[in-house]
Amino acid sequence: MSKTIFRDKIQVGNVDHSVVAIGNGANVIIQNTLSAAEAAQRQAHQERQILAQGIQKYTGALIGKAQGNSLHYGLTPSSPHPYKFLQSYTIADAGRFYGRDRITGNLIERVAREHLTVLHADSGTGKTSILQAGLTSHLLANSHLPILVTVRQRPLSEEIKTALLSEYGILSWLS
Repeated sequence: MSKTIFRDKIQVGNVDHSVVAIGNGANVIIQNTLSAAEAAQRQAHQERQILAQGIQKYTGALIGKAQGNSLHYGLTPSSPHPYKFLQSYTIADAGRFYGRDRITGNLIERVAREHLTVLHADSGTGKTSILQAGLTSHLLANSHLPILVTVRQRPLSEEIKTALLSEYGILSWLS
């Protein structure tokens, strides 16, 4: 039997059995680590499934809006006047969004050509209308999935999840 002194404590034990105890402890650690890794993989898989559901619902909603199935601000796409005054044009208004062809065309070209396109202008100049009724409708018509995101204080990835999932009551799963 051996004695080992650690400061004020004395441990007595058989060195031969220490290896077995360490081996068993290592197995427990390995199993716990594997269990944690498997749980993380299951969580990531579940998150991917939820995001896929959100993207499907988001896409369906965008297509519905593009087809004029949604009403915004009490106006329908068949409204007799093309002006919305201070309200933004949405994707449902794409058919009556006039007078911004050159700006919208330039934006479409830049988005197709560049990795990042920033649209910046004073408040009330029509940025939202150009993005929704101009760019978004063009992207959808050309088989792209536009995701409209306003970045505030949270990371971009969280803002995208919010844009895709908040309307469908499943965002809390991904917190």
